[in-house]
Amino acid sequence: MAVTRSLPSLPPWILDTARADAAGVIPPHTGATKFPEEPFRSVYFASILILSGEEDVEIIMKTVGEIAGLSEVEANRVGVELWKKKKYHQAVKVFEFLLSKNPKSATTWFNLAVNENELGEKKKAREAYEKGISMDALNPNLLEFSESLLKSELNKSR
Repeated sequence: MAVTRSLPSLPPWILDTARADAAGVIPPHTGATKFPEEPFRSVYFASILILSGEEDVEIIMKTVGEIAGLSEVEANRVGVELWKKKKYHQAVKVFEFLLSKNPKSATTWFNLAVNENELGEKKKAREAYEKGISMDALNPNLLEFSESLLKSELNKSR
């Protein structure tokens, strides 16, 4: 059984800080002279974006663009967290962006397929799934998703 922790509310300046850094500016209220360097920078901004609960797709994408330039894994984590919060439209945008930068990521194709499926976009989900499986036929996530698609189709035909 998963343990759920309640996270404290973040002060508004944290999101402002992430937005400012994405714009290349360090706001004076942070007291910082520079932001963390890699490998911590991408984790820092991904975590701020995830915890902020930001809804604005433009801000999400701008920040994900910054994160992706540092770590594709952390940018993918943002999309997965959006999926967990049932923000499928925003997650789709994140995964489409990541695929525009690296179209050979089977995991990102899988993540896109899952979110398209959640939105009821079965054809798009299948296309994303097929692209992912063509790149990594042994990917356990894709194999599991394949089983769920098959079960879903079998249930419809009954």
